[in-house]
Amino acid sequence: MTTGTPDPVILVMDGAGCEPRAAALADILIVPPDERSVPEQCANLLTRYPGLTLVVVPVGPGRLTAEFRDGGAAVVNARCPGADGTESAVCVARFLYRWRLLAAVVLPRRLTIPRLDPVTDPAD
Repeated sequence: MTTGTPDPVILVMDGAGCEPRAAALADILIVPPDERSVPEQCANLLTRYPGLTLVVVPVGPGRLTAEFRDGGAAVVNARCPGADGTESAVCVARFLYRWRLLAAVVLPRRLTIPRLDPVTDPAD
């Protein structure tokens, strides 16, 4: 029997979108920015997929916006060493999800994480 926090289901969407059923099963969506503002884009996805906890939008190299279902949001500056942009976004998304879930913290509006090791698990 395993204890601790289960891994979230993370879906990385490309510009073409994704299978709606797959998105409906995700805890976290990582999506590229579109023509809408990031808050509007996140709000739309959180409304469309009620099972989502977190939407992450990479907005530049090492920079992303994360919006939680409960209204919490953060702009994160972070890079995972040795990871490309998608891997880095997944690493940061997993970290934020678990940190929020385990600590039940309110994230500051702007959060800077200068270095995030991709094998670090806040549940350990």
